[in-house]
Amino acid sequence: MDDELRGGAALPVGTLAPISFYVAYQSGVVPISTDQGANLISSMIAFCVDVAVSVPIALATSPKTDAELEGLVYSRAAARSAGEPAPGDSAWYRRPAVLGWSAIVLAALCYLPFSF
Repeated sequence: MDDELRGGAALPVGTLAPISFYVAYQSGVVPISTDQGANLISSMIAFCVDVAVSVPIALATSPKTDAELEGLVYSRAAARSAGEPAPGDSAWYRRPAVLGWSAIVLAALCYLPFSF
């Protein structure tokens, strides 16, 4: 089986596992007292199955060469170097601190009307 087919296996398996659990829950095979409890367990099953399938596949597949990644990512070499800032990188809306504090202020403003 080639790498692309193995790499795409986790998503369908991680989707089918909670669907199977849901069918078992709805048919009464798995006794859960509430729908919310069943949904929580279903999401945990999806996560665990996806990790259980993804990790061995990731360890078994070979990484892509730089030539195969060309055009898909900017550059692996550029990611390793600090480099020079591009024009426009110093703009206020590209600064993480400004964006972070803006998000906090906006969240607080959205919360205020509902807190009184």
